[in-house]
Amino acid sequence: MKKKLNLICLLLFLTLFASLSLNVIGGIESFKEAMGTVKNEAAGESVNKESIGDSQKNGSENLVTEYFSLKLIPVNPGTYPDAIYNEISHSVLPAQHSEIVVKIEQEKNITRLIFTLILCIAQLVVIAIAFICLLKLIKNINNSIIFEWVNVKQLKNIGFSLIISFLIYTLLNFINYTIITKSIMIPDYRIDWTSGIQTTNLILGLASLLVAEIFAQGLKLKEEQELTI
Repeated sequence: MKKKLNLICLLLFLTLFASLSLNVIGGIESFKEAMGTVKNEAAGESVNKESIGDSQKNGSENLVTEYFSLKLIPVNPGTYPDAIYNEISHSVLPAQHSEIVVKIEQEKNITRLIFTLILCIAQLVVIAIAFICLLKLIKNINNSIIFEWVNVKQLKNIGFSLIISFLIYTLLNFINYTIITKSIMIPDYRIDWTSGIQTTNLILGLASLLVAEIFAQGLKLKEEQELTI
């Protein structure tokens, strides 16, 4: 029985680790992009102080460079708006882009930058909480502490942390989407922000809350039976 529980916990840990790793990578990349923007702004300001022309100074002060990964969907499904050259057959093949990276220069927005940094930090915090609670849950199970209220608490903490992580990641995607749609428009394509949403954390979070509620109901019935006896 204990071996089966340990195996299930191990599989759960690996699944959660794989899922959250994507969010960690995404959060770190967003954090690096935000920090890179800060550095670019600082470098731009230092160069501007040395520049003589007021027009160049004002123009470069208000612009920052950002990189965005875009998911694209053809406006007309089943069509191939672009083409690539095949060096083997020396022919042009119909093609469609599904993902590209673009470099955009736009006016700097310190408020959005700070808000993005806060979201990235919050993402890392809730992921750390989920991992810590999962490790505590596994430790309790190994110590034969299974149907106890402490495990209900750990499961709820894991569930809420995963759901919050999903919401933060979705919000970051939506922020990037609003920035991109105001800056560029690609002919024959529409930008899809929903494809970048990771629903695994939401599913795992809801499953954790469901298991926690089942544990809680079982413990309540157990306590009622003990009082009756």
